[in-house]
Amino acid sequence: MAGTKASSGKLFAGLAERMKADKKFELAVYAVLLMLGVLIFAFSSCDGLNLGGGAGNASSGGAASEDEVEQRLEDILSSIEGAGAVRVMIVRAQDGSITGAIVTAEGAASIAVCEKLRNAVRVVLGIDIGQVEVYQMETNHGEDS
Repeated sequence: MAGTKASSGKLFAGLAERMKADKKFELAVYAVLLMLGVLIFAFSSCDGLNLGGGAGNASSGGAASEDEVEQRLEDILSSIEGAGAVRVMIVRAQDGSITGAIVTAEGAASIAVCEKLRNAVRVVLGIDIGQVEVYQMETNHGEDS
């Protein structure tokens, strides 16, 4: 066990020395670490509140429960920093399984906010990130109500 720690220490010490000596190598190491971070972020399978569920949620709830899920999702998404007002539409197949979601948010012009919203919807509904679309909400709400 002590030999493994010593060899790891030598490996990292050698890597650190090479990074100090060669700036191109240092940039390459940072680029690889950044790509690994992005991959981990993109393929993470965090499980959170499953408000909407997948195929098994089609039963007796009806439209009222769908509206409730959308409302709860809107409430939580609007609490994300920078999101502002949020509207959500959950798209379902005929069997009741969730096939996607559309989100409009005042703060969706920010890439960071957009990604936070997409990931939150993905986790809550248990769908792939490619099934979630986020759009900038129109600031002129020409609503009659």
